[in-house]
Amino acid sequence: AEYFRESIAVQPITIDAWLSLAQMELAMGRMDEARRLLGIVSPLIPHVSTWKWKQFALAGETRDEELFIHCYNFILSRLPARVGEASFLAATYWGGWDRVLPHVAPENHTVFLEQLMRYGQLDVALDLWRIIQEREAQSRLYVEQGAAGSVAQASSAGTNRPANPSSSGNASSAEEPPPGIPDEQLKLRFCSALLADGRISEAKRVWKGIVDEENPVHDGGFESEPLNMAFGWRFARSTEVSISRSKEMPVAGDYALKLRFNGTKNVVFGHVSQVVPVEPGQSYILSFFQRSREITTDQGVFIRVSGFQCEG
Repeated sequence: AEYFRESIAVQPITIDAWLSLAQMELAMGRMDEARRLLGIVSPLIPHVSTWKWKQFALAGETRDEELFIHCYNFILSRLPARVGEASFLAATYWGGWDRVLPHVAPENHTVFLEQLMRYGQLDVALDLWRIIQEREAQSRLYVEQGAAGSVAQASSAGTNRPANPSSSGNASSAEEPPPGIPDEQLKLRFCSALLADGRISEAKRVWKGIVDEENPVHDGGFESEPLNMAFGWRFARSTEVSISRSKEMPVAGDYALKLRFNGTKNVVFGHVSQVVPVEPGQSYILSFFQRSREITTDQGVFIRVSGFQCEG
């Protein structure tokens, strides 16, 4: 401890010495002194990543919750390599993942959502998702109000000076959604995580926030590449069948699904699939167009419908 004190006396801005001295005091059971030292050095490096992990660990050991929250959110936003470990320590510090959530800054919601998915904490993830949805709704309202403000500004300007919405302060700020709102890829991954865990109703609600379709079958014309997740098409690889989207003979739109069998043997084919979100008690009619050539099996081409994660 004296070595570190001498180092600080010679060079007071030696941050490593301050933090090491705090660690030494903590190891000797002098928590109050460790907290005091941490309180002296922390204001000097609020936005410096170099010592943030050591600060975070010391804040946890000295039970300095305010500093712990600051360091944790700093790590979430700027130290991706440490996010997983920091989140696990935060859950330990507060006694549960659900108790971490109130301390996560809004701009870090997406990062924390990924950690909840990683550690299988889907109950807490759903709580966070509801918060994100509220923020997303507020963001859309903000954009709409900004657009309305731009129109009103243009109208009040008269015909002699056409307004330029892209240069107005309201419009430019309205175009930028707040940080912490997940992109479509993360939404799809969350939907997939819920689906894989058998949380069908929750997965459907997330899915409806991603796509706006009346037809329960997503992308029935194969106009886009398969999502391979959530309620989208999934293409599995096969050495016996070539699977592709083709412009050769589309029924509607620009594409159709093309399957080319190598013909070396009969194949039990189930390599193209989709989980379709339907409602219980409702009746549905499934129809499709198909054209085949030189199929030698006695079954031909057909679609098999079965329950998802259930019998029947």
